[in-house]
Amino acid sequence: MTLGEEDAVIGRLTRERAELSRRLVALSAELDSIGIHLQAIGKMLHEYPNHLLGTVEITDEQKSALDVGKIMTLLSEWKEADSSLKDYNEKLAQLGLR
Repeated sequence: MTLGEEDAVIGRLTRERAELSRRLVALSAELDSIGIHLQAIGKMLHEYPNHLLGTVEITDEQKSALDVGKIMTLLSEWKEADSSLKDYNEKLAQLGLR
């Protein structure tokens, strides 16, 4: 591999690693937000179960947090991105970069 080809590979790996890092941050933030909404719903269920059907409003964000399929998809995407990021870090380490 020529020096130019090696530089191109390093540049590509570095860019892709940065994209994965950003994706992990975004997924983590979304999962954190869902967790906060689930905590709020849990608190309402614990403290005011008889009011949930009448007077207490559940927000659209809280309703969205109850979507187990969405949560499972996000967790799967997070796991895949995390695994890929580890692979990129390994490849860059083998090239003497971190």
